[in-house]
Amino acid sequence: MSGLTAKIDLTKKGDSNPVEIKQLMATLKWTSADDFDLAAVYVKNNGECGLIYYGNQGSLASFPYMSLDEDAGVGATAGDNEENLRISKISDIKEIYLVCWDFEAAKVSKPANFKNSDVRLSIKDQNGNEIEAHLVVEGFDYNATAVAKIKVNSAMGIGEMVNISKGFVLTTNSDNGKDILNKIK
Repeated sequence: MSGLTAKIDLTKKGDSNPVEIKQLMATLKWTSADDFDLAAVYVKNNGECGLIYYGNQGSLASFPYMSLDEDAGVGATAGDNEENLRISKISDIKEIYLVCWDFEAAKVSKPANFKNSDVRLSIKDQNGNEIEAHLVVEGFDYNATAVAKIKVNSAMGIGEMVNISKGFVLTTNSDNGKDILNKIK
């Protein structure tokens, strides 16, 4: 895809930019003493959904062709925390929601520290082009947020990354992402 700028910042809710979707790397970074986790809720073309997170890290060799590398910041550790989600094939997927939750806050039903953190999410394509979605915090009563959505157009080989910054209260991650989808759509 020509014309994609090397670095794009989606600073406002609703900001979007096209992204080439052959191979993608989603990266969640933060330095605050929070146990944030990167997750992906994907919706297949047939409407079924699934969830990739620290408890189901996925696979690049079989569907959904997504894999999470590690669980960083365990125990709310400050420092250069980073979690990466690789996506190698998106042909059977309609959309992907990139989600961040605070594990420590969720397990005790408390709000996350999003407002005082430096958490940020970026996507890089196979050519190194990068799109960063800034978390737009509205309210203090949630422990999770859907930071961005990737709308996929498989036939054209492109997608669109949209900053959605939609906060919600995570109550379960054991239903393949259905509860999360209901809260963010």
